[in-house]
Amino acid sequence: MYPFGVWQDLVVSWRSKSREDPRPEYTRGLPHPETYADLAPNVACFATTRISRDGSPVGYMVHGLADGDEPARWQFFAGDETQAFVDDPENIRIFSLNTIANHDPSVIPYLTAPVGSVWVRDGQRFVREDDLSVAQDT
Repeated sequence: MYPFGVWQDLVVSWRSKSREDPRPEYTRGLPHPETYADLAPNVACFATTRISRDGSPVGYMVHGLADGDEPARWQFFAGDETQAFVDDPENIRIFSLNTIANHDPSVIPYLTAPVGSVWVRDGQRFVREDDLSVAQDT
């Protein structure tokens, strides 16, 4: 039989753990993906952990060029990441495009942009940068 103090400690510990967010640490800055099921297509995209873990809004987004048999994928950045941060695979995660749209609905109007387009946040909207295809040719 547990002494009352030990039992009380177990109950307090259980209650605090039951209130913890059960999602993996790298997704705690995102809403639960079922918030709005059809804001965007349920296709894969890439986002940095500055968005997914830290909850930063999208500051820079790229509708990446297709690579061989791989389809074009959206890539989302907070905009303050260093190149070293982005080069570390632990800082890039794959999500449903719908999950990112739930996290930052301001990206939704731009999701039909052509492959190769690059967008940078300017206040509450995004402005288009040079297309990737143009930038890679120079």
